[in-house]
Amino acid sequence: MVYVWAVVFDVLTVVVSISLLSLALWLWKFFRGGIMAKPWKAVIATSVFLLGSSAFCLAEMIVEAGEWTITLHGAIDFVAIALLTYALYLIYRAWSSLGKGKSTG
Repeated sequence: MVYVWAVVFDVLTVVVSISLLSLALWLWKFFRGGIMAKPWKAVIATSVFLLGSSAFCLAEMIVEAGEWTITLHGAIDFVAIALLTYALYLIYRAWSSLGKGKSTG
């Protein structure tokens, strides 16, 4: 029973990753050439790594691979989390620079 829930969870994370990728691509096209384009490129890279991680985990459960795959999966997750943190930082910097240079009076 636990195995079934793990597969359902992995399929759900693949669907969420594909949704995030499509949303990030749409937002990147919308902001292309503007100040918010670079952060959305980082979100695209993050969603690609998350999609790869989810698909890798699903394949890992089906094949029941060795211990080295667990290490590789952890490395992929670490890169995805680092990219997500970087993307959020870029979004914050771009958002905060939008308010500078305007007069408040």
